[in-house]
Amino acid sequence: MKKLFLNFVIIITSAIVLVILMFFTSGVKGVYELLATAKYWWIAAAFGCMLIYWFLDVVLIIAISSSLDEKQPLKNTIRVTMIGMFFNCITPFGSGGQPVQIFALAKNGVKTGHAALIVIVKSLLHQIIIVFYTMVAFITIGELFRLRIPYFYPIYLAGLALNILMLAFYALFILSRKTADKVLIFFLKILKFLRLLKNPESIQKKVEAEVASLSEGAAVLKDKYGLMVKLVLIQLVQYTIFFAVPFFIFLAIENRITNIWNMIAAQSIVTMVQLLIPSPGSIGGAEGASYLFFSLFFRANLIIPVILIWRIITYYFSIIVGGIFSLLAPEKPLQSDAGR
Repeated sequence: MKKLFLNFVIIITSAIVLVILMFFTSGVKGVYELLATAKYWWIAAAFGCMLIYWFLDVVLIIAISSSLDEKQPLKNTIRVTMIGMFFNCITPFGSGGQPVQIFALAKNGVKTGHAALIVIVKSLLHQIIIVFYTMVAFITIGELFRLRIPYFYPIYLAGLALNILMLAFYALFILSRKTADKVLIFFLKILKFLRLLKNPESIQKKVEAEVASLSEGAAVLKDKYGLMVKLVLIQLVQYTIFFAVPFFIFLAIENRITNIWNMIAAQSIVTMVQLLIPSPGSIGGAEGASYLFFSLFFRANLIIPVILIWRIITYYFSIIVGGIFSLLAPEKPLQSDAGR
């Protein structure tokens, strides 16, 4: 819990710094004018994008679970989704969400191997869509980014390489039973690090049995091509909606037209490069990357308020809602003895 507390301190500090920067760069008068003239229905639409993003994550878990005959009550799936969102936001590299979701699914009666497979398939799809989106973005408007953003190529290539590495890792996990064995043990160690599991060594003997169920489930999914296409399409829609959040912020505060694809492409690359930042919620790096890319679209005096609004919608909103679910969850993921 001490590590989580430290992460919260970092998160709160970053929010305070953003607010201070907003008043420093825009001034009290500028902030007042922004608040007075903003079209709040577009801000509401941006929040609506996040609600749809969460809902489609629930749909993904339901679809994968059902294919493995691991049907769960809807309320359980919603809770697992929001717990994952919360822990992704408060842990470095977003590394806490997957093991905690496996933990929560297993607590709800899903075989641990199947729970791992559900989360890994979802993570694999995530990486596929991110890589696909950013490659299309690079092909279509990469030259614009190169001309306007310092060191765009190194930033882009580093982010792409890391995401492709993660994609290969998840694919290997599903295809190789030996790798699956090692990764499950790795997840157990992360749970110990998060103080959700005190003695992972005591249950490592069970890993082989769980890997067997994971391998069995993976074999089932490999033959369901229609399901995989459906999952990819759902994830594609999910991230298109998520990437559209800056566009709705633009509509809320700017009185001009911009190209929606350019903003979606910019957000996709910001999301990709965030993985390079080892802080909780990519704090610092997310703001820096968004500053570079959003400056192409928003007026200079609005860029810090825009970043704050964007982070409230896409990051702090998930912490607040996901935190409430985590606090009230019967699985008790916030308690140190939750994994007993």
